[in-house]
Amino acid sequence: MRAKLGSVLVVILLSAFSAFAQNILPTPSVPIGGWDVTFYLSSNVPKRMFIMQLSDGTALFYLAGPRTTAQAVGAPATWSRPAPSSLSFSSEMKLPISNCCMETGTLILKGQLPAMGVMTGRAIFVTDVADPASPSGFVIKTGTFTATSTLVIARSQSKAVN
Repeated sequence: MRAKLGSVLVVILLSAFSAFAQNILPTPSVPIGGWDVTFYLSSNVPKRMFIMQLSDGTALFYLAGPRTTAQAVGAPATWSRPAPSSLSFSSEMKLPISNCCMETGTLILKGQLPAMGVMTGRAIFVTDVADPASPSGFVIKTGTFTATSTLVIARSQSKAVN
């Protein structure tokens, strides 16, 4: 009788720990996709970036171009799939303005996934600058983007044995 009670208690404890570990302990995210993106906002000047899409609903934005700072770590972003044929990305970031300044705000990309690994859609940049003349109270720039799916190769996290 005690053996049965002991084994039942062990099963309960293992189940509780497993549930705790799944809900509390972080799961490692792995790259599941990459996107080479060209986007246009209100100025019709193209901007380029690379998006690394991760398995846990996060992503990294890497801006490319002469006025962007080379970063070893991309800007943290999130992604979602509101419908089977669409993807949405967003990130807080700094975008270059002409030749002098940087503008801080939230970049949102909402796209449709037709065939052949090319996504097209709307680009929206909401700046941190307040604009009392705007109905939203912020400066909002809109435009379009095109993203081409690229191959992402994940590096192995395992250590070599000597």
